[in-house]
Amino acid sequence: MPDCTLECLSPQKKQEIVKNDCHVIFDTLLFISQSSSPMNTIAAGTNLTMKYNTCKSFFFNSDSISTEYCRLIWADKLQLMTSTCHSRGAKCVGPSGTWFLEYEHS
Repeated sequence: MPDCTLECLSPQKKQEIVKNDCHVIFDTLLFISQSSSPMNTIAAGTNLTMKYNTCKSFFFNSDSISTEYCRLIWADKLQLMTSTCHSRGAKCVGPSGTWFLEYEHS
């Protein structure tokens, strides 16, 4: 999974995202990477969602073929997005535009 272009979002809801809730998702991605495998494959057109309290993060593969991604990179990008965009939510789009990561209020 190469680098992605970060964009802070306008909040869809008036409630703020609690950064610690996103950190639970971050920790979960790290745990799965260590206990299973850091790499995973996501099918074409699939949206993989992780949610905890006020935070929802997802990886969307809009490509016509399956793609392999790294949970550790997802975790790193989630941490980058939450520290840069705080409680507003963010989207990180891959260079080809065929996948993106996002976090928002759940």
